[in-house]
Amino acid sequence: MRADLTTANVRRGWNGVRGRSHFASYLRLWKLGVLAVAGLVIAVGLVAGGSGERVVSAVGADVVSVSSGDWSSGSTWSSGSVPQPGQSVEVAAGHRVIFDADLTNAGIVGLDIFGTLDFSRDVSTVLESRGNVVVRDGGELLIGAQSNPIHPSITAKIVFDVANNSQFVGGSLFEESDTGLWVFNGGRWESHGAPVSVPWTRLAAPATAGSTSVIADADLSDWRVGGDVLITATGNNIPTHDGALGHTTFFTEDEERVVTAVTPLGDGTTRIDLNAPLSFNHEGSTDPEAPRGEVALLTRNVIVTSKTDQRAHTLFMYGGLGTPTFTQFKGLGPKGVFGRYPVHFHMLAETSVGRIARGNVIWDSQNHFMVVHNSLGVTLEANIGYRGIRSGFWLESTFAGEMGPRPRGNAMIGNLSVKSTGKDNRDGRMYAIYAERENSYLNNVVTSLTGTTQVSGYGWPEGGILS
Repeated sequence: MRADLTTANVRRGWNGVRGRSHFASYLRLWKLGVLAVAGLVIAVGLVAGGSGERVVSAVGADVVSVSSGDWSSGSTWSSGSVPQPGQSVEVAAGHRVIFDADLTNAGIVGLDIFGTLDFSRDVSTVLESRGNVVVRDGGELLIGAQSNPIHPSITAKIVFDVANNSQFVGGSLFEESDTGLWVFNGGRWESHGAPVSVPWTRLAAPATAGSTSVIADADLSDWRVGGDVLITATGNNIPTHDGALGHTTFFTEDEERVVTAVTPLGDGTTRIDLNAPLSFNHEGSTDPEAPRGEVALLTRNVIVTSKTDQRAHTLFMYGGLGTPTFTQFKGLGPKGVFGRYPVHFHMLAETSVGRIARGNVIWDSQNHFMVVHNSLGVTLEANIGYRGIRSGFWLESTFAGEMGPRPRGNAMIGNLSVKSTGKDNRDGRMYAIYAERENSYLNNVVTSLTGTTQVSGYGWPEGGILS
């Protein structure tokens, strides 16, 4: 049974509405990223271990690269040994350091990248940090490339060990206290996991309670055994009071399982075997007009996550380059902190034109899923947002007093939003996808949206022209 999208008992919604898009010839540019870099540059002398060579750190790091080389090689570093737990690290301009380490439970306290840090393609890696990872002007953080992503057999992970989200400041500027991954003006962060041809699709047949498999309406032969899979609810949400959130929320019949086998059936459908029986019934059909749930692959082999329930974030500032594809962002987004989201294109203006964030998974956020704030020409395509607080996929227009163009020429295509809850701090309402004029929206799906009494799957702007 399909519920009314204007009520608190929202189950599902989709859109096929395309907006007009164009770019102004001249834009007022907002460049706080430049100011943040300029305000932080200092010079501190370090002595390279054993060589007597004088090495200058731009930010006062404990350990600085003295040449290109492997992270695991002492000769790469000013100390003569690999960076130790509790040290701050700088990759100096002109150096390419191959990250080939596992820093699990041995994290550094911060990383500044002026040169290039390139994650290994040969071994699985874990970069753990108790402080910020900052990609500065001219720096590159490369976790695969669009033309050469991280191989499916390799895992690349960044783990933030955040001390206390209550110390976060939030807002538009760089704040040392707000632990996360920052890309400054002139820096580049590329994050590209193994592609998944169909990140999510619909159920091709009903899946009943007790079933240990589902039939999906697509060829999913590249879904890997051992991956986490989500089967979305098709029943009505069940209301319950959530003391932590302070309002009524809803129990939904979404289910997580692990893939044990993948069998293409030769007719364009695929059987996915599960590690445990389903607890609920899920509708399915090959008829596009019939009610049917979704099945989504949540696992990616490139991961950005938080170590505890104190949450980090990622943020591209004005002029920050790069984009994530097929990357999992899990346990990010501190609750109630403005400007600190799992994936945040922040006031990029024209510098974001042409970026495509595709196939990512944002899982277990205490904030939005993905935010495009006063940025132009960004495409969010085939991303999955699962379990979040506040509006999920959000095109954010400027606050009064801020400078920069409102978001235009962006596109949301084929994204899946599951189980957003709470309310948006802006107007007290809740939307899974919040729209702005002069952007495009096509084939997105919203399901299991819950929250306040003012809830809808999509927030369309008043006075907007959608065609």
